[in-house]
Amino acid sequence: MVRHSSLLFGSMMALASVWTTCALADAPNGFAGTFSGEYDKPSCSGCSNVDAWGVDGSGAFGLGTNDLAVEVDGGYHNLTGGGSSVDLWNIGGDLFWAGQMGRAGATLNYTAVDTSGINAHVTQYGVFGEYY
Repeated sequence: MVRHSSLLFGSMMALASVWTTCALADAPNGFAGTFSGEYDKPSCSGCSNVDAWGVDGSGAFGLGTNDLAVEVDGGYHNLTGGGSSVDLWNIGGDLFWAGQMGRAGATLNYTAVDTSGINAHVTQYGVFGEYY
């Protein structure tokens, strides 16, 4: 069971790095957003029953000018099987300026992984810029 938990924890941390990556976009006029959900029940010979489900959402909106905007991302995912459960959730976003010659901004993301006996919390922050 310990090996299974370690493998599960490592897999969830790898997925967390994918889910918390914000997409950089041009400053929208108005609001642009997405919402998605998933459910998965994989099966294999000799495996215990596993249920995986989650929801994700993302939205971007301008701040009254054509060049300054905010993007907000969040999600929750749960993996249950083999007598254990893993909860993974994230929230984050970007404040950015998107001009005709480039883009620059700041980003902040928080991810939490909670399971039986193991809890991990990661905060990522930084700045970004592009010239094109």
